[in-house]
Amino acid sequence: MNNRNIDMSSCLRRYTQSRCNLCIDICPEHAITEGHIDQESCTGCGLCTAVCPVGAIASANDYAASLSRIFDMEQTVLACRNIDPDGPECLGFLNRRILSAIGMVRGAAIDISRCAGCNPAVADWLEKELNAANDALESSHRPKIKTTVVQPPKKKPSPVSNVSRRHLFSELMKSVRSGLKSAVPQNTMPERFNAQNAVAVPLPDSLQPGITVSTGCTACHLCVTVCPANALQMTRTDKEIIFIFRPEACIACNLCVDHCPKDVLNLIPSFDGERIKKIPRS
Repeated sequence: MNNRNIDMSSCLRRYTQSRCNLCIDICPEHAITEGHIDQESCTGCGLCTAVCPVGAIASANDYAASLSRIFDMEQTVLACRNIDPDGPECLGFLNRRILSAIGMVRGAAIDISRCAGCNPAVADWLEKELNAANDALESSHRPKIKTTVVQPPKKKPSPVSNVSRRHLFSELMKSVRSGLKSAVPQNTMPERFNAQNAVAVPLPDSLQPGITVSTGCTACHLCVTVCPANALQMTRTDKEIIFIFRPEACIACNLCVDHCPKDVLNLIPSFDGERIKKIPRS
């Protein structure tokens, strides 16, 4: 059971025109329905966190701290908690943007050798995202993130010692108190983690979304108004409408596309290099 929920005050589904189903579509346990996560079914893989454009998934996993630790490591080897006791519970929260950012800063390796046996959906996701990140790193003349196999540290056997009855009773009571404390709901939910803009490292164009604008735009400004990332600006003259697009800010939430009354906007997977788009006024 996992302590994970959706903050509907941030979720894109609060907009009536939004068609976002990313978290629902990617959940391997089908634990997510409209605005709700079934705690019993959720395994905490983090895939919903990886794809949510606005970071609306709140979780007991402190992904920001895990990411900070990754960037601070002397030798960057990404591994889950089954391999690295200080690592994240699962690597499913990683996406191509985060992986590429790590690779842009330093050489890195990742251990996904056990993912298929633990969660096949996470294994498939990480393989796809790693390939995309490595393609982007190669195009930027940066070293690829390597795959590796890390041997988990061996647990040392606890020394056998004579324990007095008083000490045994004391330890038993500590265990009972600890159990009671953990059974009480704790308000320890960290801030939401947005995997789409979790890093400030400039990313290659292939990992940043682009936008196309067709003729027929009426300059209603609705796309600019609904954009939560301030990635769009618009001006107009007597002859044309001028769009200014910032790919580094865009989170590919599709709100501009979903709300366009003329259906002239479209998001594309990779930035085409055009920040300024001029459309003749009809």
